[in-house]
Amino acid sequence: MGTVNYLEALKLQEKLTYDRKALKITDTLLSLQHSPTYTVGKRETVHNLLIPDSELKSMGAELHYTQRGGDITFHGPHQAILYPIVSLRDIGLGARMYVEKLELTMIELAFMYGVKA
Repeated sequence: MGTVNYLEALKLQEKLTYDRKALKITDTLLSLQHSPTYTVGKRETVHNLLIPDSELKSMGAELHYTQRGGDITFHGPHQAILYPIVSLRDIGLGARMYVEKLELTMIELAFMYGVKA
């Protein structure tokens, strides 16, 4: 999809999630990039953001608070970002197990390309 604004991508994810739950679409994977964006998850550990919000804006970066789990995440140019839209129920996994399996898969993939992760 190329470079997509974070909020536009979020709207698309929400629509696709709704469509997936309504069985209008099958599992889907979005592949894209974002312009420099920091997102803060439900933990809201803003103290881990080492640059003031005002400085981020002057650097051309955005800051968004999200409903996802976790801490602060940077999304930026040349970073492959994948957003899976899947039914965990259909594949028999809870959220924690899904994240653990996804993490292990990414580590194994990096290893295949000679990257220690």
